[in-house]
Amino acid sequence: MSAPSDGEEEEAVAALRADVERLQQQLDARTVTVASLREELATDRARPWWGPHLVVLYGTALAVAAFVLLDGWVAVAAMVIAYLGAIGTYVVLALLAGGVGVIRRLRRLGP
Repeated sequence: MSAPSDGEEEEAVAALRADVERLQQQLDARTVTVASLREELATDRARPWWGPHLVVLYGTALAVAAFVLLDGWVAVAAMVIAYLGAIGTYVVLALLAGGVGVIRRLRRLGP
């Protein structure tokens, strides 16, 4: 086996340099800066999410309706059902919001 010539060594070094520069560009593209992170957090806080407020209003309206329109154990059962329904609605909205947030972040990280 013979030693590589100067021309072959220079080609190998140039190829390695090109690989390092390509990897550096990929790394820079995926790196999050503090400024962009702060900007993203500021825009996330600026968007109001009315889900929890609507769920509380919904649950309150159902409980008041059950209290006013029904009597005895039927009213208590209706309030429990309304409460569990409101909690279920809140969980569904929270999961939906979380899923949408995850999808948005994955799209930003994509190619």
